[in-house]
Amino acid sequence: MTTHANYQDELLKFVAMTSRQIHNIFSLKPGSLSNEELVFSLEYICGLKIDEIWERTGRISLELLSEIVVLPPEQKTLATVIKAAKAHEAGLMSNRAVNEVADRQFNYSPILMEHIEQFRKERMRMATKKLALLGCEITVRTGKLLVALRQHRSEPGPKTAQAVKVASKNLKTSLLGAHTQARLGVSWALRAGFSCKSATVCFQRLYVTAMRKLQPKLEKLDDYMASNGIQSDLSEGIGRRLRVLAKELMKAHANDELFSGRIARPKTHNQEVALEI
Repeated sequence: MTTHANYQDELLKFVAMTSRQIHNIFSLKPGSLSNEELVFSLEYICGLKIDEIWERTGRISLELLSEIVVLPPEQKTLATVIKAAKAHEAGLMSNRAVNEVADRQFNYSPILMEHIEQFRKERMRMATKKLALLGCEITVRTGKLLVALRQHRSEPGPKTAQAVKVASKNLKTSLLGAHTQARLGVSWALRAGFSCKSATVCFQRLYVTAMRKLQPKLEKLDDYMASNGIQSDLSEGIGRRLRVLAKELMKAHANDELFSGRIARPKTHNQEVALEI
């Protein structure tokens, strides 16, 4: 019975055996990339062909080298390897809690590191920009929910109740999106080399403070909707997501202290983060 581990082992053996040839094919100086970097580059560039060979033969042989040789010239470049490295870095972040991102370290070769560092900063800025846009969207959709509620109050009925439900659902989608972008922003900031405290202060201002101001307003709207038979948990959802983020940030800060070699005192920065959240 073959497993993913067997597959990865075979692929690592293959690149170890053919490293010089692969570097030559990509016009790179031998040793420029580690075996692990060659693996994720090949998976990115010709993953389907690797899978086909593996499924057909149960091993990864020199047949793959022949397939690499006949790849289109534009795929056999450093630029393509850089794209593969960025995809690999994004994969390390996929569905990870904020406190887990520091554990997902990978030592990139110098030829890739500069590009990865820039990529991390770009992703951090992208998440921050999306969060700001979602903040505006939340303001607009909160206003639309208020309008729908006023219409329902003046003209109770199935039609206006449905309009309230739609407006509430749209607002909830934006709130969830903001939470996602806040977590991504903090995570990418940590990957980009910022301390947990710096990242926390930034996203405290951009996300947490705004949500804490909005939460009591939405609680009143939730209560009004509940009294009219419309189920809503907008305020509760904000509280739940803030608690999740606070917990992840506290763990991340503990890791930050550990990795920096500092010994936590009885009143730690963890507690400070918790109070801010």
